[in-house]
Amino acid sequence: MEVLLKTQSLVVEHAFTIGIVLFLVVLLAGLAWFSMTRTSKSPELVNMARVNEATTVPQEMPPTQEQLEEMAQYRAQMEAQQQAQQQAQVDNASPE
Repeated sequence: MEVLLKTQSLVVEHAFTIGIVLFLVVLLAGLAWFSMTRTSKSPELVNMARVNEATTVPQEMPPTQEQLEEMAQYRAQMEAQQQAQQQAQVDNASPE
């Protein structure tokens, strides 16, 4: 019982100091939290930035004439190959 009385008298004598210390601890914790939230990006903002980056078309230079000609040649080759495959299917499917 004597320990409780000593503790009570110590708290009563230093109540103001204890209150100030607790206030400063809470204030420092709040400042730390505030600075952390201001410097770190939220996951939602990071995800929105990724979506925006993935869905926007980059502004590139238009293809050169040489690239256009290469694409036209490639397209002609693919069309010829497709027509040959269709003709082969027709030849294989028709009864003799």
